[in-house]
This record gives sequence, structure tokens and C-alpha cells, in this order.
Amino acid sequence: MIQIYYDLKQTTATTNYMTIEQKDWDYLIAQIIGIQSYMCELSLSTNADIKDLVKWFTKPNSSLPFHSKFKKHNSPQSFISGTLNNTMFGNQRDLSEVQAQHLQMIINTFVGIVDAIKDLKIDLQKNSTLDTIMFTENLWVR
Repeated sequence: MIQIYYDLKQTTATTNYMTIEQKDWDYLIAQIIGIQSYMCELSLSTNADIKDLVKWFTKPNSSLPFHSKFKKHNSPQSFISGTLNNTMFGNQRDLSEVQAQHLQMIINTFVGIVDAIKDLKIDLQKNSTLDTIMFTENLWVR
């Protein structure tokens, strides 16, 4: 398990934001890109079990935030795409605590999916280093 330490950021917003080190940002972005790549390639499979796993990724999920422009809940795919879009090409510089919780759930679920798919002898990312993550508040000076 990878622990990502964060400090709460003092803002005037009603949402709690957190700052994380650049190496952790880079790790998260690489994981998000890896998930997108893996699941897009996996969508080509005709295996019924794999199609169900791809549905988890693309189907709106009521535990994820409601998308105001499209008037439905995000899917894991749209949530991580939006995070990538906002942080790489938009103005977002820090994660909200809620956003981090959703990313943690998506990444950790994805790691479990990849483990299950490898049992089916499908290995799409041989050089990938997948690991579950946990966001942890940095309560002590490191």
C-alpha cells in the first residue's frame, strides 16, 4: 500500500483542500493515466466477465459526485478523466478531501480488478506498478 501524506490547506472555501508533495501528484497522475489506458484497451474484450468489469468503470455510480453539466452521477471513468482534465489542463492545483476519497476508492478497486483479470491470463500492462493507496493526514513534521 502506498501512503500519500497530505496537509490541510487553509482556504476560504467551504470545501477542505489538501496539499500533497509533487512526487505524490506525479504518482497519482501516472495511476490515472494507467487506469484510463488499461480500461480503454480492456473494452475491446468480448469476454462477458470482462465486459461486466468495464461496465463498473463506465456506468454512472451514485457514490460519486453528480455531474452538473450532464445531469447524472459520474462514473469512475468520468471522475478520473475530470480530475486529470482539471489538474493537467485546468486551474485545479490541490485535491479536495472528498475528491481524494473517491480517487482512493477507484484506484483500490481497479487494483483488485487487475488482479482478477490476471487470473484470466490477461496482462495488459507488464511494466506497471499497481498498488492500493491511502491518503493520510500529515500530523507530524517529517
